[in-house]
Amino acid sequence: MSEYDLALQASELTKAEWTESITQKTRYSNALVDAQRGNEILEPDITFEDSLQIELGELKFEMIYFGKCHSNSDILIYIPELKILFTGDLVFKYGRPSIVYPQSDEKEKWIRAINWIEKRIPEIETVITGHGVILTTEDIKSFNQKIMEIGLN
Repeated sequence: MSEYDLALQASELTKAEWTESITQKTRYSNALVDAQRGNEILEPDITFEDSLQIELGELKFEMIYFGKCHSNSDILIYIPELKILFTGDLVFKYGRPSIVYPQSDEKEKWIRAINWIEKRIPEIETVITGHGVILTTEDIKSFNQKIMEIGLN
């Protein structure tokens, strides 16, 4: 039985914990089916080294790549008109960091990412992580503080 099934069966789960567990189970089940079917993986048409801005109609997408922190695809995407920040797997609720023992170059990347986010926090209303969890700006402030506490200073 999967860890998600066990979590779903636990009687003390709150509604939020149950929702998070079922969401994760569904997401990973669908990814497994895609892999088993051999679905084609499409390569991107556009790539960039550090930043890229794309305007689509009245929306601007500000994309920033800080280098590999958690994975090779650590990109923050900010849409100012919608006041939304997509963080990928760089940010998790409750301050759980994606890096445990940061090397010096990783520390610099995390500090750049945190500073970039902090600069935009007054204009952000919604933060969406790589696993689809929706955070508040208070969540992201708490995460940034936790990251700095584990030794990025």
